Amino acid sequence: MLIIHMYQEANENSKSATKASSMKIQSCMSKFFFSVLSLIKEMCCRISGKLSMMTTGRWLKEQCLQVFMDMAVLVEAQEEILDNIESQVFKIYIMLIDER
Repeated sequence: MLIIHMYQEANENSKSATKASSMKIQSCMSKFFFSVLSLIKEMCCRISGKLSMMTTGRWLKEQCLQVFMDMAVLVEAQEEILDNIESQVFKIYIMLIDER
């Protein structure tokens, strides 16, 4: 009977030892899992931020291009107006010279 009791006690001790090492392994795996999850979240945030900046950069580039196109149209229109003014001034100058 004593041998059976000692066997049962040794069995219980080994179960608790196995349970403790199993708990340590689970704890380590859990810590590893959460650290990997944290890294994945951080990477996703960085990627999302870069995509946002790229989209914003693309939008700014398109807006600047549109502004430059508008400026080119205005300069062209201004050039025609300036040519017209120059022509008018020259005609008036000729008229004034002829009147003398």
